[in-house]
Amino acid sequence: MSVTVDALTLAQAARMMREAVVDRTYQAYPIGQDVAEYLWQKRKRLTKDSYRKYEGTLRALAGYFLDLDLTDLEPPIGRQRVAEFMDRTWGHLEPRTYNSNLSIVSDFFQWAVREEKLTGDPTLRIERAKARDVHREIFTPDDRRAILAENPDLRDRIALRLLLDYALRKAALQAVQFKHFDHVRKRLTI
Repeated sequence: MSVTVDALTLAQAARMMREAVVDRTYQAYPIGQDVAEYLWQKRKRLTKDSYRKYEGTLRALAGYFLDLDLTDLEPPIGRQRVAEFMDRTWGHLEPRTYNSNLSIVSDFFQWAVREEKLTGDPTLRIERAKARDVHREIFTPDDRRAILAENPDLRDRIALRLLLDYALRKAALQAVQFKHFDHVRKRLTI
């Protein structure tokens, strides 16, 4: 008697476990049903990671308003409710995280308006979080010399000099072509 066993890799087993424990109970809530319909329509336009992010954000929305219907979020009272939800759920986090989740929630409500499930978008007047000032330091002359010394290739050194000495932006440097050089006058036109 011979027994064959299909061996799973660790990654395959982990994926199976994640899929088995994905909690889709939010779809039982009134707003969760609309979220499920929205995600079904977005499924071909989102990557797997984006889909997971959208679903997580909208699962939180459906769970927060589990006793309400989508029409209960019509402006103006809906704006207050959604603003409270955003503040309680992501208001304490980094502005980028808050804004990312606001974009997802806003896209959901825009979809609901297009599908005529709502007459107004409750996120329309919710302000995005302002990024806090980031402390930045410039390279010291010694830092610049060390960076240049670590890159002996002439092409790299030219690019680094343009970045470090002339404050050329990375995107502008990427767009530089040989036709931008005036070899006679020894000038680069950006």
